[in-house]
Amino acid sequence: MRRDKYIFIVILFIVIIFDIMFITSKKEKYSDIENRYLSEFKIDNITEYLGDHFPYRVDFIKIKNRFSYLVGKRYINGIYIGKDNYLVPEVEKIDDDKKNLMIKRVNEFSSNNAVDVMIVPDSILINKDKLSLTIGNNEEDEINDLYKSFKNSNNINVINSLKDSNLKDDNMYYHTDHHWTSYGAYVGYKEYMKSKGYEYQDLDYFKLEELSNNFKGTSLNKVIGLGLEDRIYAPSIYNNLSVYYVLEDKITNSLYNLDYLKERNQYALFLDNNHALIEITNNDSVSDKEILILKNSYANSFIPFIVNEYKKTYVIDLRYYNKKVSDYLVDKNVDDILVLYNLNNLYSDTSLIKLK
Repeated sequence: MRRDKYIFIVILFIVIIFDIMFITSKKEKYSDIENRYLSEFKIDNITEYLGDHFPYRVDFIKIKNRFSYLVGKRYINGIYIGKDNYLVPEVEKIDDDKKNLMIKRVNEFSSNNAVDVMIVPDSILINKDKLSLTIGNNEEDEINDLYKSFKNSNNINVINSLKDSNLKDDNMYYHTDHHWTSYGAYVGYKEYMKSKGYEYQDLDYFKLEELSNNFKGTSLNKVIGLGLEDRIYAPSIYNNLSVYYVLEDKITNSLYNLDYLKERNQYALFLDNNHALIEITNNDSVSDKEILILKNSYANSFIPFIVNEYKKTYVIDLRYYNKKVSDYLVDKNVDDILVLYNLNNLYSDTSLIKLK
């Protein structure tokens, strides 16, 4: 009986200590390591609030994830844990009605404009050999079906080139993030140039420079405690650029905002994260050509290659741009229009539905 009493006292003491720690601890609004906002106190979400602000919560999450991995789990919180420390996000599903409307918008826009479309596969396809689990969704079939549905555009398929390049170098995608690396983006650049009949530059021409060796990406946010840090490389050849963020009325001379190296989301250094409209002038360009790129964040590491080929590069992100693209083009002398999205985010944000 006395032993039970001691156990009760110890448990009660631990509970009191944790209650004091919970009450006195600072309640953060945002979890940088998880890249999400934490629950605020409301009567109807007490469970979520307690879970989000539990003392040493992140440490417990790390222990839980590591234990899950040790006992053989290779799918945790929407992330597949692959060989060679690859953390690969699962594929989003899209509502058929939204998918059909998106296809309709692309076809309508490309019936009035000469449009190139590049739907980039995700790591889940190119690094399929890293995964021990069978994946139900086949991105290659999805992309090919989309291309069949895009009737009026020049569709650029980069799947085989990324597969071949990844077999040689195994660095087309980040280990801890859903984006392709600058090496993967270079493959996209090369395939775009070839599809247009333009000459392209060798990779060495761009003098890729290491900007970070401690990048922790969005996949790592979901499986805290697993994975290794990535390196970020980017072209370093430009000396005479004008990068105009139109809505913010801000001009810089660089494609990179290195302040993001101090933050969790280091990929945001490309083009200062995401903006509705950017106008880039390459003052050293020998070409007078102009290009419009309609994109999501995958294009942010692609653009440092493509601006080498054009005098002006216009960049529109339809997640934030709410005007008609056709109206924007009225007073522009655009030679080429490229729609560039990765498949997974194309299906999750469906911003191409706004294309007009």
